[in-house]
Amino acid sequence: MSDKKVFLDKEELEQVKSIRNDAHLTFIKLGKLRVELTNYLKESEKRVNDFETAEETLLKQHSELQERETRVIDELRNKYGEGELNPETGEFTPTK
Repeated sequence: MSDKKVFLDKEELEQVKSIRNDAHLTFIKLGKLRVELTNYLKESEKRVNDFETAEETLLKQHSELQERETRVIDELRNKYGEGELNPETGEFTPTK
């Protein structure tokens, strides 16, 4: 190679510039995609945490209801003895 500078013709220069520009735009799109993915994952994690919190609250509420039911049944058993209760009508049928 000689030390003489050589310049690309206009078409060759445009090809090189076009490829560099396309590569630049591709990297910008990749960066935007990564940001969107990161935001999506953070939002998804938050939603999962919200669901888990709601589930924990409902499970605790269910447990408390079971405890209340057990206390009421024990109170009724102490008052009326063993039997069956129709919760719709309030009719209690003692067992023999």
